[in-house]
Amino acid sequence: MEKTLVVYASKYGSAENAARMMGPILGPAQVVRVDAFTEKHREFDFVVLIAPIYAGKLYMEMETFIGENESWLAEKPLVLVCVALDEKDGLRALNEWQQRFGEAVQRCAWLGGRLDLGLLDQEDRTSLEAFARMTGYQLQSKDAFDPEKVIDLALQIKEIIDHGQIDMPQAEIRQAVEKFLQAHNTCTLCTSRPGHVRGTPIEYFYKDACLYMFSEGGEKFANLLLNPKASVSVYDPYEGFDKLAGLQITGEAELIKDDHPDYEQIFVSKGFSVEKFSCLPVQMNVIRIRIEKAEFLWSGFSKRGYAVRQSCIF
Repeated sequence: MEKTLVVYASKYGSAENAARMMGPILGPAQVVRVDAFTEKHREFDFVVLIAPIYAGKLYMEMETFIGENESWLAEKPLVLVCVALDEKDGLRALNEWQQRFGEAVQRCAWLGGRLDLGLLDQEDRTSLEAFARMTGYQLQSKDAFDPEKVIDLALQIKEIIDHGQIDMPQAEIRQAVEKFLQAHNTCTLCTSRPGHVRGTPIEYFYKDACLYMFSEGGEKFANLLLNPKASVSVYDPYEGFDKLAGLQITGEAELIKDDHPDYEQIFVSKGFSVEKFSCLPVQMNVIRIRIEKAEFLWSGFSKRGYAVRQSCIF
């Protein structure tokens, strides 16, 4: 599994905030400020550089870091991220930044920054006041930092990182996923509706790209009636990094009622008698999860020469 290094320079905190938000999403990753960088950090596989732009120029701390590390950085896949109030200034600086690394750059991105007049040091405040007098610009605090955009960017970077790994043929991944599902019978079903989330331990069985679950009822149905999107986790107990086995499934749920044409056949597939359940004092509900995507973290993949994390589209 590739390791990602997020290196940032920050004066008033926006670039640092972005870096620390991205780190957990890009994991396995390490977030480090430029002045805390050490030789061991050169061993990482993928590098994200994040820095603010001041007066149209890259912040000096990042400029110095790049000057001291340009040769090995050029050999790594890179993502360059700038934080600036003005998008045009940010994109202009990114263009100059990108030219230094050429094909090593996988993505460039601008994030909105913050200007809090109360936090400025004397030098920066004097410079801004001089700029405002010269241009007629009205000096005031601004906040263009958008956490949702930071998260969206982190997810896009994660896709770039994942695509750079060695993928197994889809048919082989699906075979491994189905074998794992058939070897287990208990999962965590995660459902949600606005303002509510629910994780339910529940028994299941797998058949023809679907998971089937029986339930007398509960809060998960309130979620599923308003939002059929569901996530399912199936996993082995942790016994060490050489024995990892965990499956995350994304899919869409369907509630199968007793008047549904598949209702009886689902019971038969499980080896149950419909008559047996019809005698129960309460209704037995059936949930069918149609699998859309399976993400399988399994140490066995690495033994076959592939990345330990593989994804399969059903």
